[in-house]
Amino acid sequence: MTIKFYLRHFNVADVIKDIHAGIIQVPEFMSNNFSWKEREILSFLELYYSGLHTSNIVLITTRSQYNSLPRVNKSKTPEFEIPARRFSRNISRTGIMHPVNKPVKKADHENIYYIVDGYHRLQCLYLAWYGMYERKNIYFNISALNEPRFCFLTSAENKAKQ
Repeated sequence: MTIKFYLRHFNVADVIKDIHAGIIQVPEFMSNNFSWKEREILSFLELYYSGLHTSNIVLITTRSQYNSLPRVNKSKTPEFEIPARRFSRNISRTGIMHPVNKPVKKADHENIYYIVDGYHRLQCLYLAWYGMYERKNIYFNISALNEPRFCFLTSAENKAKQ
C-alpha cells in the first residue's frame, strides 16, 4: 500500500466551485450536525477575509492508482466507495437540511474528494456563496471600516437597509 501526501494551494473560488459541483463531499461517518451558530460563522468570515486566518483542510480521494513498481502487468489498486453527502445550501438551528444533496457518482468526475478536516470552515465558505442560515443570507458591507464587514440579513432586512 502506498500513501502519498500532496500539498496543494487552492483559491477559494475553485474550492467553492468544486463543492458546488459535488467534487468535494462530506463522508457519512462525519457528524450530520453543523454546530456553528451565526456568531461563529461571521467570526470565521471576518478572520478569513482579514487575512489573519488561513484555512487548512484535509481531503482524501479514493481514485484508483497504478502501482509504481516497474512490472509488465501492472494491476490496479482497489477503488473504494465512501458513503458521502454533498455540502448543504440551507442550514437551520435544528441542523442541516439536505433533501436533494445526493452524492455525485464517481463516473461523473475523475476524482471525488472527501473532507477529513475543515468541514465547518468549508461549510461556512459555501454558505457565504450559495446558502442560507436560518433563512438569512450572508452579506458583505464593502464600506465597513470600524464595524463588522459580514452580517446575516433576510431579503426584507436587506431591502430596508438600501
